[in-house]
Amino acid sequence: MQIKSTWAFVLFAMVRSHVFVGKPAPFHWDSQVTKLIMPLNGDPNYQGPGWGQQPFPCKGYHRDVTYHKAYATWYTGSTVTFQIYDSTNTTGASMHEPGAAHSGGSCQASFSYDNGETWIVVQSWEGNCVRVRKGQEGKLTNSYDINQSYSFDIPDSLPGGDAVIFAWTWLNSSGNREFYMSCSPIRLIAARSLTKIPSGYPMYIANLQEDPETPDSQHPIWSRCYVPQNVWIRYPPRYKGINPPIVADPLPESSQIRYLDLGDDGGLCGSDNKERSIFKVPLLEHVQASFESSGLLIFHNIMHLTALLASLNVLAATPSTKMLNSMPSS
Repeated sequence: MQIKSTWAFVLFAMVRSHVFVGKPAPFHWDSQVTKLIMPLNGDPNYQGPGWGQQPFPCKGYHRDVTYHKAYATWYTGSTVTFQIYDSTNTTGASMHEPGAAHSGGSCQASFSYDNGETWIVVQSWEGNCVRVRKGQEGKLTNSYDINQSYSFDIPDSLPGGDAVIFAWTWLNSSGNREFYMSCSPIRLIAARSLTKIPSGYPMYIANLQEDPETPDSQHPIWSRCYVPQNVWIRYPPRYKGINPPIVADPLPESSQIRYLDLGDDGGLCGSDNKERSIFKVPLLEHVQASFESSGLLIFHNIMHLTALLASLNVLAATPSTKMLNSMPSS
């Protein structure tokens, strides 16, 4: 019994020690931390609506207008810093040990000016993101480094905006194939730029099922937008971002992790590829879960019907789409 209890405690700590952006404050910052740290792939440790694959982008949290107040003001042309938290809600030395660093990986910082419809990558970190404990780079490890603050320059060519979304996305190296995304509302003030229309590189998306109800192997997009285990990826040029990527130190020959240069995919894995099902069907699951949690079970069959229409590529033409997307989150 003691062994079982001890293992349960270790498992409890491990499944709750993934990460999210704690500063600037994310959408749904006061939600269950298990929801904040959950990858877009969902959390198999929980059952029921709301725990399966999450909608891209931002798990749908950005659609909740009650969380649109920006808790941070950033300026173009300046250097800004964000911090990674885990389920302890703290960064650095207070994070779980060993935690779930997944041997690092690669990550990106992006902005959206149109409530998540399009994304512009500003900065990529290629390798050791999140940072593993010093001395364990290149090893299979779940130990975090005490420094989980990440800084980057905001180009002064970008426009400002009062309702900009900052997103941090992470492709972990070891463990389950997952895609993490944490989003925060910010106010961005343009110091010099007079442009009103932002332009840049789309976000790279991988390790998400094309359709959660269908085996991965049946999806060509899944097979091409997939990062194997135990690698630190170098993003294809079309996704690297406005700034030059921040590249981790070279790995020793004895390393258990290796760098992987991703080839060009023709835009298949980009955030601007709206033909991917991950931009459609999973959102309905998210909305359905919100309705069901409020006791409005009458929408259950409507959701199944709408998902069917989506699979026939007629969803965009149906009057119900606008209604569903305009409903406030509960």
